[in-house]
This record gives sequence, C-alpha cells and structure tokens, in this order.
Amino acid sequence: MTAAVYAGPEQLLRVHGITVGSGDASARMELGPWSTGLDGRTALGALGVLADDVLGYAVASSPARPADRWCVSTEIALDALGTLPGPGEAVRCTATVRRADAGGAYASGEVWDAVGRVIVLIRQRARWIPLAGLRDPLRAQPMFDVSGATYPALAGMRAEDGEILLDTTEIVANPAGLLHGGISLAATDLAATAALAAHLPALTVRSIHIAFPRATPIGARIEARAEFRHLGRATAVLDASTQALGETRTISRITAEIEP
Repeated sequence: MTAAVYAGPEQLLRVHGITVGSGDASARMELGPWSTGLDGRTALGALGVLADDVLGYAVASSPARPADRWCVSTEIALDALGTLPGPGEAVRCTATVRRADAGGAYASGEVWDAVGRVIVLIRQRARWIPLAGLRDPLRAQPMFDVSGATYPALAGMRAEDGEILLDTTEIVANPAGLLHGGISLAATDLAATAALAAHLPALTVRSIHIAFPRATPIGARIEARAEFRHLGRATAVLDASTQALGETRTISRITAEIEP
C-alpha cells in the first residue's frame, strides 16, 4: 500500500481523505472560491489536482510498479457529464488501474457529486521513472497558508497579454518536487476560459485532455496559452500548451459548450 501525502496543491484545492488500496484510490474535495471561475461556476480545471491525485495513487499502488520506480503522468483527461456542483458542496473521486505492465499503467475513474451521480469521467496514462534522483515522494510536506485562495489567481496565476503566467514555487509542487500535473491542467483551463471570455463567454469548458511531454521543474515560470480551432454558437474547440524554460511542457485539447 502507498501512503498518501498532502502537499501544497492538495492544500490549495482542499483535497482530503485520500485512501489508497492496491491499484485503486479515492479522495474528496470541498468546493469554494479555490474552485470557482470568473463566471461564478465551478471550473472543470479546478478538479485537476483531485483527478491527478486519485489516478496517480491508483497507479502508484499497483503491484506492477517496480520497487525502485515511481510514476509520472503522460496524459490526463477530464470529461464533464453535466453541471458541476457549486461552492459549499463536496465531490468525491474514485479510480482503478485498468492495465499495468513493465512500462507503465493506465487508470480510469469518476468524480461523484453528493447525491451519488457521476459528474466527470477521468483517465490517466502513466509511466515508471527511477526513484533515484527524485525527492522522496512519501516524505512529510510543509503546511502552507492557503486562506484567501481563489481559482483565477491560484498560487499567483495571472493573465497577461492573452496568456496565463505562473512563477512556480513549492506550493504548486507534487511530492516528488515537480510541478503538479493538476496545476498545469488548471493553468490550461484558465487560458482556455480567458480566450472564451473574449469571444463567447456563454460557453463552458466541458472536456480537457492534456499530455505531458516534459516535466516542469519548480522555480520555472510557466506560460499557458490557448488558441481556437473552432468557434461556433454552441461549441468551441481550442488547443493549448504550457511553456517553461524555452520548451513545451504540456499540450492540450479543450472543448467547450453552452451550459444547459
């Protein structure tokens, strides 16, 4: 069994109650200003830390993981099935490894609302990397002051010249000392929603599929930008990326629709 660790991203997004089995995991998240977009609705991207945690712990606890290896995400996808709950409510997330081998693993799961409805489908591909050279992913984490955290300005994110910028610090690090994949996903979501707000703010992000060709070290400035591939009256498709230290760190496809 793999022990759960609560680093800065979990504290910022109020992720708690992580339980880890053997190839499966679950957790809960409280919703509030830290998950509410500028439109007053819960942002799909704000669930990225929750989804990445639960999927990642399911993968890390797989009996197929070599003892001298850890896991990193290569892809994460979130697909909303309906309107997300609002501030003051809570959601829970569950995930299970569907396949694991010597190269890595694939896990999928769901996010549930308080009355037991599935509201988001999630999935992740991951690969094994050597533990040697990584910070101990199971070490105790510092506590951060997360009072006053809001989603549009999560951990210092800011909009500038059509991009979302973030100077990364320890508060957005995963336990292994790299930028948390859920934070990259949130930056991507914010870049997409900023582009939507400038053209058709009635559209809401409904799907995020993000790939991680390179990890992002803490201390780097990330720049997230999004551009339209399609913009209609009821739907939009955007491609987005994050850049850091002169290299592409993530590549995403985002879809948006009119909220029912």
